[in-house]
Amino acid sequence: MAPSMHSTFVFMAPSMAMLATVVHVEDRAAGPPARRLVGAGIEDVNHELYGGLYSQMLVGESFEEPAFEGLSGARIIDAIPAEPAWPSPRRWRTWLRANSAAEKGRIAVVRDAVHGHQSQLLRDTAIQNYGLGQQGFALMAGKDYDCVLWAKVDRIEAARVTVSLRDGEQRASPVYSQWLGASSRWRPLSFTLTSNVTSHCGMVKNRSGRSGRRFCVQAKELPHRCYRCSGGFEIAIEGEAMVDQVYLGPGDWGRFKGLPVRRGVAEAMFQTAAWEVLRLGGSMCNAPEYRWKHFRGPRESRQPWQGFWHPYVSSGFGLFEVLELCEAAEVHCVITLNNQETPEDVADFIEYCFASDASSKWGTLRMSDGRTRPYKIFTLEIGNEQNLTMDFVQQVSAITQAIALRCAQKQLLMPQIVVGQNIDLLGRPRASYVARASMRDAEIPNFESTQGRKVTEEMLKVLKGVVHSAWDAHIGGDAFSDVGDFKKLLNVSMSFFQPFGTQLVVLEENGVTHDLQRALNHARFHLVSSYQGDFVLMDTAANGLQVFNQNDNGWDQGQIMITPDQVWLSPYGWSQAMLSKHSKAFNVPLHFEISAVEDLELGAYRSTEGASRSGVGLRLVQWSGRDQEVNVTLRWPHSTADLSAEVLAGSLRALNGPEDPRHVAPRPLHVAWDRSDVLCLSLTLPGYALATVSVLAPEVVLV
Repeated sequence: MAPSMHSTFVFMAPSMAMLATVVHVEDRAAGPPARRLVGAGIEDVNHELYGGLYSQMLVGESFEEPAFEGLSGARIIDAIPAEPAWPSPRRWRTWLRANSAAEKGRIAVVRDAVHGHQSQLLRDTAIQNYGLGQQGFALMAGKDYDCVLWAKVDRIEAARVTVSLRDGEQRASPVYSQWLGASSRWRPLSFTLTSNVTSHCGMVKNRSGRSGRRFCVQAKELPHRCYRCSGGFEIAIEGEAMVDQVYLGPGDWGRFKGLPVRRGVAEAMFQTAAWEVLRLGGSMCNAPEYRWKHFRGPRESRQPWQGFWHPYVSSGFGLFEVLELCEAAEVHCVITLNNQETPEDVADFIEYCFASDASSKWGTLRMSDGRTRPYKIFTLEIGNEQNLTMDFVQQVSAITQAIALRCAQKQLLMPQIVVGQNIDLLGRPRASYVARASMRDAEIPNFESTQGRKVTEEMLKVLKGVVHSAWDAHIGGDAFSDVGDFKKLLNVSMSFFQPFGTQLVVLEENGVTHDLQRALNHARFHLVSSYQGDFVLMDTAANGLQVFNQNDNGWDQGQIMITPDQVWLSPYGWSQAMLSKHSKAFNVPLHFEISAVEDLELGAYRSTEGASRSGVGLRLVQWSGRDQEVNVTLRWPHSTADLSAEVLAGSLRALNGPEDPRHVAPRPLHVAWDRSDVLCLSLTLPGYALATVSVLAPEVVLV
């Protein structure tokens, strides 16, 4: 049904002078369809994995943190890599001694473990866990929670292991206990805990309570208030036993397609925000102990490692869980490996993932690890934000040759290869904060310098021998001027790359904000990329997930915000959602003419080839601060049209919080239209806004 001829405008501000812009859309393609994938990256920064995507509710699951008064993780102070303005060191806790624990009890860390280097010894005492940053759990009455812990009793007398859910100072579930006799073996204990209460969640003052719980690690969004839930978990030991590798998570009801992934988070990623690609990568991959072989096999057999963002990292959720998530969500996956992996180890990784022949050593190991079929094809990135040096060129050359040889020997698919090497137009050592290097600008070759061009050409010669290759460019995203830098990067890189057949991917739009200004910048990057044809293959946010009020490093840029009981989109996330859905319907860029205007950009597109209904789509971004009338004309062969539009608007610094998660969210935008020789559209954009407009041919009704 077509809209009325003169529908009303929204977001009008009569008191301000209104700008006017005229656009004429031509029925002529401006290039090939824009088929690039959009999405986001995840790593263990901002607790995207533990505390975010991973269904594990506990923190400190394998008791690897240093002990205070005998209890692992009871008080931890460590320096963290952070955006320069961010406070450091970080103070945090994982486990607490229960208030009811008997004074005669004994607590100690011992060098006997099923996972990692140490476990927790408990004698006639109890300990509690309230999750990431002591924020608590959002327990739901009548829902089951799966619990697995490993225990060992090496004394003569037996010990009783008891687990229970907590709500404040009260038990929130029946007590589940099991007696264990003395044994030299570690034994797994499995329980199903059913909550009999629904936890309370809400904002509280950021202070320590009687139990010693401090509810926020850092509270950048709200300095004096934190988000807290009342649920918790307790382990009590009667007698003496060691415990290690504890898991607590929701049953099937709270997991995405049976995976160890929070259902609400995954649905926000792939349904609401409409991510088409998921990258596991970033600075976490630069840690010396980040090696793919640490992440295979049963969780209790994977060794913890010293991470880049966090010093005590369990391997419970890693790259193979991400590959399975991508497969279940039917999105493309990008896996970044440390460039210090040996060529042989990377070739082993490819064989492990793709071999289906039982005679394959690594394919057989994958099957014994529980994955019978090969993983679906993915993109492999070598390194993250590496400096422009010949050493890295030689590493990439050796690794790609080893992969090609193994693929030929085992008849495996060759994945697309991406190099994680900086493209620096300004001569600044962007990677220095990542590597913590003390380099001067002159020690890093500039992309446009003579030395930088020489090294770039050598890398492109290596990539020319790869069937599908791309270069990963990381860009800024906070300032409006960042878009101009991106345009310059595209112009320079296209002149380099296209003769060699190498394409560009943007796997990190980086910044320290997730407000409306960041959302508008993301849309502007999108518009620029959509007119580059097949040159720009992917465009993803650097850190797509963020646990609200638990940001401890300064990269405050989540598209999806998370608390124990809620998942919602930031303005930045809504920008992604609007653009992703609109580009699925309209992806052939069109030429257009626009009257001279500042602080407004747009793209015009024909409907996707093969679509059931033809049409034209518009994407508009403006940041002038004043309402702007936009009048659009386009050729239209039909007497009527089905028209819809929505707008994301507000103040530049507007955010979405848990108390008003849709404060800045898409709303209907009314468009007036008229049909004469051409179709004329008229709409009013608020001062800071992203809008999408869809014009579709009327449906054909078959009689």
